[in-house]
Amino acid sequence: MSLKQDEWEKHFEDLEMKTFGKNALIVMRDQSIQLLQKISSEPKAIKGGMWASLQTKEPLFGGLFLLNDQMVFIGGTPKESQLKTFEWNWGNITKFDKLEDTKLGITKFLDMNIGGQKLRISGLKGFVPLSFILILEKIWFDQLSNN
Repeated sequence: MSLKQDEWEKHFEDLEMKTFGKNALIVMRDQSIQLLQKISSEPKAIKGGMWASLQTKEPLFGGLFLLNDQMVFIGGTPKESQLKTFEWNWGNITKFDKLEDTKLGITKFLDMNIGGQKLRISGLKGFVPLSFILILEKIWFDQLSNN
């Protein structure tokens, strides 16, 4: 394993995107790293991340990553071996809504509007981690204030 691969794997752990020894998550992590290296050569460019489900016609499972200039989802379905990559510049995201479960005190989903299209994202364990939301809000508000 290369030093660079080790850096990326450690960064995934730092982002709390743990694999829990599960082969599917290890494969997803390794494939995501390969695709993220095409976007940025440095792991630290990824400011936030979480295992997520992107609700499309057929739900996609993968990683949602936050960079200073864009948000990236890399994922697929169990039937497909090839991952799909979706990239959204912050300027194209017009709105975020958090759908919260007030009894449990968690955010269950994130809805976002991108150019009139609504996308729903949920976390791996049925909620969106607060640490991810805080990073997302900081980057998005910073982008809004710079425009």
